[in-house]
Amino acid sequence: MTVIVWQYVGLVLFSTGCMQAVIRTMGPCEIHNEESAICSGRNLTSVPKDLPTNLTILDLSYNSVDATDLRNSRRLQALRNLVFLNLSNNHIPTLSPGIFASLKMLKVLDLSNCEIDVLHPRAFKGLLSLKTLILNNNRIKDLAPQSLSDMQALSTLDLANNKLSIVSIQLLEKFEGIHEVRLQENSWVCDCTLYPLQKWLKLQLASGAPSKEGSKGWHYLVAVLVIAVAFSILIAVGAKFKLFHKYLSSYSHQLLPENDASSQDAVSVIMPRSSEMEDISDRTMYPDLEEDDGYIEDNYIQTEVKAEDEQEIHVSI
Repeated sequence: MTVIVWQYVGLVLFSTGCMQAVIRTMGPCEIHNEESAICSGRNLTSVPKDLPTNLTILDLSYNSVDATDLRNSRRLQALRNLVFLNLSNNHIPTLSPGIFASLKMLKVLDLSNCEIDVLHPRAFKGLLSLKTLILNNNRIKDLAPQSLSDMQALSTLDLANNKLSIVSIQLLEKFEGIHEVRLQENSWVCDCTLYPLQKWLKLQLASGAPSKEGSKGWHYLVAVLVIAVAFSILIAVGAKFKLFHKYLSSYSHQLLPENDASSQDAVSVIMPRSSEMEDISDRTMYPDLEEDDGYIEDNYIQTEVKAEDEQEIHVSI
């Protein structure tokens, strides 16, 4: 009986957990691992209640949530672990002071397309870790330098497509510590009040160009060094092969005379002399000529001598 009871209790608990999971997925937000809540495009007019307090990501984009409403402000202030907050495409005409004061771990805040008209100087108070602030496509006419005082870690500020007409020197000084500032498509007044912004932009372009060229220069230098080393290695290898080839060539030239001498000896033994060659050629050209071997000539001379001797002897008698 006890085993049956425990099985029944387990079944009830399992069913309850499944129902809660279904409710979470079918509710106004999709909760992932109690850390991420996706509530985009749900026609919400307020921040959902009972959100996990350990949320790090909250997406409330494309709704009608007014973050300046007291109830919504309190619900947002309770999410102290938020790192990413997307409130884009909501209706937030005024950013009141300190509405994000407790979100000290927040790094990305997206307030684009929120129809913001008034931006209080202390609206971003307490955002000590904020790195990216997106305010593009609003109606902001002025941005006080105090608005950026607490955001010491800010690296990206997007103010594109607003109603800004001038930028004070104090605000430009705040921009000095920001890596990227977007100011395009604003209602700038082209008079002397715009000169500080123009001068600042020229300085930024002048100071930014060498760094890019310098970084490219390092790449070019490394490439040149690699090519130079490669050519040096090729030249050294070529020189070594050339010397080796020259050594082989000289060695082969030393061996050639021996072969030539032997060949000359062989030829001298086999080939007849030049005089014999002339005789052979004469015989070939004049085959009817008899060879004078000198024997008849010697006898003829001796016969004449004997006749003269005999005649001389005959006369003396």
